[in-house]
Amino acid sequence: LLKMKSHEESLSQKEKSTEDKAKETEHQLLELEKHLAQTEKMLNSLLTQLDPLSNCVNALACEQKDEIMTQLQSIRRLMKESGLDRSENKMKDVSQICNEKLEDLIQSFAEHSQEKEIDDREDDSNEDSCEEVDSEYKIEEHELCGECEVHQLEPDVVEDQEVMKEDTIESEEMGLRRRNRCE
Repeated sequence: LLKMKSHEESLSQKEKSTEDKAKETEHQLLELEKHLAQTEKMLNSLLTQLDPLSNCVNALACEQKDEIMTQLQSIRRLMKESGLDRSENKMKDVSQICNEKLEDLIQSFAEHSQEKEIDDREDDSNEDSCEEVDSEYKIEEHELCGECEVHQLEPDVVEDQEVMKEDTIESEEMGLRRRNRCE
């Protein structure tokens, strides 16, 4: 009987302690829900305050972009009007100059070869010096071809350098200042 009574008491104490823990947990949940509701209100308030700011920033960014694009278009138009926009012509000129130099070199090489034959007949001792000159011409022809290939492979670099020079000249003429970019 005592054992049953003590067993019942221990069960009732366990039930009571579990009920107390359940009430405490429920109370904690209610507190968390209150904090969550307060946090949600604060976030909504911040969002309502930030919406006009973000709209203002977006509007300013769009205006700046439009202004920059307009300035860029006017710069391009001015470059075309003043004849500074020769980017396409420059590449044609460079390849044409390279081809002319190559042809001149080939022609001078051919003339030199003819002179060499005449000199060989006159004097066999000049043979060594002519071979040295021939090898020099071959090196120059190779270097010239390499220079042409470099210019043909890098048109954007040449064009960018020309545009930068033209921008600098144009900005100095118009009294514009150059902005420094943060990199």
